[in-house]
Order: sequence, then C-alpha cells, then structure tokens
Amino acid sequence: MLTFIIQGRYAQEAMRGMVASPEDRAEAAGTMMANAGGRLTAFYLTFGPYDFLCVCEAPNEETMAAVQAAVRASGSVIEHMT
Repeated sequence: MLTFIIQGRYAQEAMRGMVASPEDRAEAAGTMMANAGGRLTAFYLTFGPYDFLCVCEAPNEETMAAVQAAVRASGSVIEHMT
C-alpha cells in the first residue's frame, strides 16, 4: 500500500451542515477509503488555511485519485485557495 497525505477545506455549505448536524467525519472518510480498497490511518481537524488533514493508504495512485475526485465532486470539499 502507498501512503498519501490529503489536506483540504470544507465548502461553506458543508460547514453549515456540520454545525447543524455534527457527525464523525473520520468515520465517513474511513468508509470511503475502505470501499475503494484502501485505509484511513489518521484524520485531523486543523487550524489555518486547511480544515483537515488525512493520512490514507491506497493500493495505487489511481485509486487515490478516484477517491479524491469523488470527494471533490460531492461539493463538500474545496481546493485550498491562497
């Protein structure tokens, strides 16, 4: 398995939803990784330009790219903007 580090920001609408109905985002990320054949090894909420940092394992780059594309397509995570 390869190790990947992902940082991201939640979209404003996603943040509103999390405030209104808090849930364990690490659980959701772990499920997504497991469904793709990988594993979430760590999930951190962060301060600063990013809202979270994930450490994941995946069998290859293509698998991780597919997971990232699915997350971005959901609209709940946006790219880091400086």
